[in-house]
Amino acid sequence: MKEFRFDYINWYTILKDTIRNLWIIILAAVTGFLGVRAYFNFTYKPTYQSSATVSISAASSGLYTYSNLSKTISTASTFQEMFQSTYFRERLADITGLSVNGELTANQIAETNLIVMTYVCSEPVEAFDTLNAVIANYNEITEYEFEDMIINVIIQPTVPTSPNNPISYGYYDKLAALILSALVLAVIFISSYMRDTVKNESDVNSMLDAKLFSVVYHEEKNKTLKAKLRFVHSKEPLMITNILINYRFAETFRIAALKLEYLMNSKKIKTVMITSCGENEGKTTVAVNLALATAALGKKTLLVDGDLRKPAVYKFFGGDDPDALKGFGEVLNGSISINEAITKESDAGLYVLCGKQKYKNSSEMFSTKRFERLIDSLKEQFDIVIIDTPPTSLVADAEIIAQNIEAAFIVVRQDIAPVPEINDMTEELNQSGTHVEGCIFNDVHVLAIGAENRNYTEYDAEPESEVLN
Repeated sequence: MKEFRFDYINWYTILKDTIRNLWIIILAAVTGFLGVRAYFNFTYKPTYQSSATVSISAASSGLYTYSNLSKTISTASTFQEMFQSTYFRERLADITGLSVNGELTANQIAETNLIVMTYVCSEPVEAFDTLNAVIANYNEITEYEFEDMIINVIIQPTVPTSPNNPISYGYYDKLAALILSALVLAVIFISSYMRDTVKNESDVNSMLDAKLFSVVYHEEKNKTLKAKLRFVHSKEPLMITNILINYRFAETFRIAALKLEYLMNSKKIKTVMITSCGENEGKTTVAVNLALATAALGKKTLLVDGDLRKPAVYKFFGGDDPDALKGFGEVLNGSISINEAITKESDAGLYVLCGKQKYKNSSEMFSTKRFERLIDSLKEQFDIVIIDTPPTSLVADAEIIAQNIEAAFIVVRQDIAPVPEINDMTEELNQSGTHVEGCIFNDVHVLAIGAENRNYTEYDAEPESEVLN
């Protein structure tokens, strides 16, 4: 189980997962809200109340005297006791034929000779009929116990039109919605944290078998407000030669080129391959910009598109007629010479070998002696050869190419490829004869609250004086 550490938390990926699963959070909230309401509705039992107001006076005295008030209090108490007795209910049923299933009450209105009599039950008509029967037959029911009193009905009972206990959800429906959505959010947080992908620099250093070589932060393609408002992803390639490119993005590759130059000098490296575990991790963009930055240092640099199944470098350098380009595949099958296929990007000072033709038999093409001789020839002509290769998880091309290449860099896009697959790729490349010099952590998004948001200058592995030597 993955050890919990605060610096392993990447708030961007958690926010991304939250937004992606927002519909589940909303569904959980709605389920909790409606679930509580459904439970209340299912268990709800409405009751109906019919009321009548009567005045009490002694037959031998006038109204509104002290004796009447005392008699009213006494009568209300007596009525209340009788209403609760089984005898009264049975007597009422015998006389009227009505079954008393509800609750009868009698309460005096303070400082008056008025009593409010109410009957509450589950049926509105039953409430009205029962209360009317009590008022009409109280003397007979109580065997004329109240014969010396005059009871006048002031307010007649009516048939209730709505329950006296309307359903009330209180705050329970909202609380259920909050709890369920919070639980789903917690599950998203845990699953995002536990997902076995590389989310930040701490993950690279602690989980991968390759050391961190460079961090490439996310670069927005739509630079202008007009482009953003079109809601269409720009097809303009990300190149450090673009004047609109972010300074941090460009400087990242310049520093990476300095580190590559250091490796070239210290380890006598002349051939480098750029690969990734899966598709859409940005390996071609990384290869192109690393080559541009290396060429800018004055190194005679050749960029080779070694992905013959799905070439993409031509999209960066294709010009007006990309179909006219002849690439590595044509060189390998002998239809064109290496010198005829290589073009020079005059503005960048970079040599490029790329084409648009796709080859399904690329693995066989790279397994020939011709490929080995071509690599040896290129090493003699150029200071550094950078080859963009296919993803290792899709085809065996990268492993075959690696047998003739001195160093490899793996491109790991944030929160994409599983760590075990990346480490397996690293091991396979090392066993193929090349050496994985590091991981280029690509398309990294960070939030201000993330501990991993550091300045790009921190990634320079060697002191500047060492790199320049």
